[in-house]
Amino acid sequence: MRHVRASSQHLIHHYASKPSRLSVSSSPRYFGTNRSESLDSLDGLLRGCSRVQQCQQVHAQATVTGSTGSGFLASQLVSTYARFGRLLDAQMVFDSQSQSDCSSNPILWNSILRANVSGEWYENALNLYARMRKFGNLGDGFTLPLVIRACRNVGCQGRKSSRLCQIVHCHVIEAGLRTHLHVSNELIGRYAKLGRMVDARKVFERMRVRTTLSWNMMVSGYSFNCDAVAALDIFRRMETEGLEPNLVTWTSLLSSHARCGLSLETMKLFSSMRKKGIGVNGEALAVILSVCPDLGAFRIGKAIHCHVIKDGFQDYLFVNHSLICLYGKSGNVTEAQTLFQEIGNKNTVSWNALITSYADAGLCDEAFGIFSQMERPVFERTEGKDVISWNSIIKGFGMHGLGIKALQMFDRMITSGHQPDGITFVAILSACSHAGLVDQGRLLFNNMVSKYGIEPGMEHYACTVDLLGRSGFLEEASEVVKKMPMEPNDCVLGALLNSCKMHTNTTFAENVVSRMSSLVSESPWSCTLMMNIYAGSGKWEDSAKERASARSKGLKKAAGQSWIEVKKKFHKFVAGDCLEEKNSGEIFRVLGGLTNQMEDISDDYVIFLKLMMLD
Repeated sequence: MRHVRASSQHLIHHYASKPSRLSVSSSPRYFGTNRSESLDSLDGLLRGCSRVQQCQQVHAQATVTGSTGSGFLASQLVSTYARFGRLLDAQMVFDSQSQSDCSSNPILWNSILRANVSGEWYENALNLYARMRKFGNLGDGFTLPLVIRACRNVGCQGRKSSRLCQIVHCHVIEAGLRTHLHVSNELIGRYAKLGRMVDARKVFERMRVRTTLSWNMMVSGYSFNCDAVAALDIFRRMETEGLEPNLVTWTSLLSSHARCGLSLETMKLFSSMRKKGIGVNGEALAVILSVCPDLGAFRIGKAIHCHVIKDGFQDYLFVNHSLICLYGKSGNVTEAQTLFQEIGNKNTVSWNALITSYADAGLCDEAFGIFSQMERPVFERTEGKDVISWNSIIKGFGMHGLGIKALQMFDRMITSGHQPDGITFVAILSACSHAGLVDQGRLLFNNMVSKYGIEPGMEHYACTVDLLGRSGFLEEASEVVKKMPMEPNDCVLGALLNSCKMHTNTTFAENVVSRMSSLVSESPWSCTLMMNIYAGSGKWEDSAKERASARSKGLKKAAGQSWIEVKKKFHKFVAGDCLEEKNSGEIFRVLGGLTNQMEDISDDYVIFLKLMMLD
C-alpha cells in the first residue's frame, strides 16, 4: 500500500503542474460545484484521452481533488490505462481501492479482469477472479465471459483444462446465468476447443435466445472436431428456424467438410454458397484450394488462383500458402517455388508451405533439403524452425509410406527441444498406420497424456483404431473405441469397420454394430460398409438384406460422381442416373473399351466390380 501512495505522489508531482492539451484545471470551478459534477468532468476527460500522458494527467488531477476513491472513476482509469497497454498502472489503480469498494463494485472487477484478459495476462486474471469470489462477488454477465476466455488461454491442457472449465460452468449456474447469451456463447466455444461437443450442445439447447454468433459457434465447434455431419445438421436447422447463414457460417461448414476429407461435398457446398450470392473471403478460398488436389481438380484450382488475383487476395499469406500446396500436390513444384519467391515477408508458415508442396509431390529428399535450410543464416530473418515445420516434414514422410523416417524426424524434433502438439501426433500416428509400425504407434498413443500432457482428440483415436485394425488387432481397436471419453464419430467407427472389411471378419463387424447400435445403425455409411463386408466374404444374401434394411429406414448414401473432360467439355457421371445425352452411345463404347482393358489386367476384376457396384 505504501508503494501505491508513493506512486500516486510521484504522479501528482510529475503531472499536476504540467499543462494538458485537454485543458485540465485543478480549479473546483472547472470540476463542478459538487463531487458528482467533478466525477462527470473527469470521466469525460478520460474518455477523450488519445495518449497515455493525458490519462496520467487526469489521474494526477483526480488524486489532487480526492476523486480516486470513487469506484466508478477508478474503473474508468483502469479501462483507460488498459487501452494504452499500461497494465501495471491499471493494477496500481485497482490496488489503491478500499476493501469495501472491491467487495461492492462489480464494474471495478470487470474493468481489471478485462484489462488482464486484453493484455493476455490470463493467469493473473484467474487469480483476480479467485480474489473476487472471496469477497463474495459472484460476478455477472460481463465477468464470466472474461473468465472463460482466460481459461481458454491460460495454457493448461488435457484433464486440468477440462476440470477448470467445469468449475467455471458451476459458477455460471450458481450466479443464475445458465441461459445468459454471452456466457453461453463463451462456454460453447470453450467446450468445443476441449472436444466436448456433447456439453457444448447441452449449453446451446438450453439457451432461450440464440444469435447468429451462437449458431456459428456450434458449426465452428463441429468443424474443429471434424464432425461434418453434425455441422451440416446445425446449419440446416439454422435455416429452418429462419436465420440466414452468413459468410462465417458457410466458411465453418466448408472447413468441417474439408477437415473430414469430404472434398466433393466441400466443392458442392462452395457452389451452393456462390449461387446464393454469398461473397467469399480469404479463409473460404484457402479451404477450396486445399480440396482441389483431392479431386484432381487442378484446372479449378487455377481458376480460383485467377479469382484470387482479380479480387486482391494475393496479399493474404494463408491464401498464398494454400496455392503453394496446391501446385505442389499437382506436381508443379516450379510454380510453387515461384509463388514462394513472390511472397514479400516470408514467415515460418511460408517455408512450411513450400516444404509441404515438395513432400506432397513425393520429393521428400528435396523437402528435407528445404527443411535443413532453416538452420542456415539465410533463414535467421524468420522465426526459425517451429512445431509446424516439424509437423510438415513428419507428415510428408508418413504420407509416402516412409514411417521409419517419420519416426526419426519425430525423435529429432524432441531432442531439438521442440514440444509436439496434437497435429504432430496425428501426423506420426498416421505414419505408423501406413507403415504398419504397430508397437511404435501404440507407444506414442500411450505417451500422449503420460509424457507430453496432450489429451487425445477424435483424429488421434481414428488414427490409432486404423493402426490397430489394419494390423489385425480388432479386439484391441474396439477396446480403444469403448474407452473414448467422447462419443466416437464417423471417422473412428469407419476406421474400425473398414478394418473388419479388410480382414473379411463379418462376425466382429456384426458385434461392433450390435454394441454401438445407437451410433451406427442409422448411418448410411455403416450400412454401406456392412454391405461391402458381407460381399467381400461372399455372403451376397446378407449383403442384399443389409441393402433392403437401409432402404426401409430411408437411409441413402450420397451418390458417387466422376467427371471426364473431352474437347474442353466436362461430362459428369452420377451413380444411378441414366445417360440421356445424344452422344451417350459413344460414351458407352469408350467405357466398354476401358472395361475390356481392366478385365485383361486382373482375374479378380469381376469380384472387384461387384464390390464397387455396392458402393
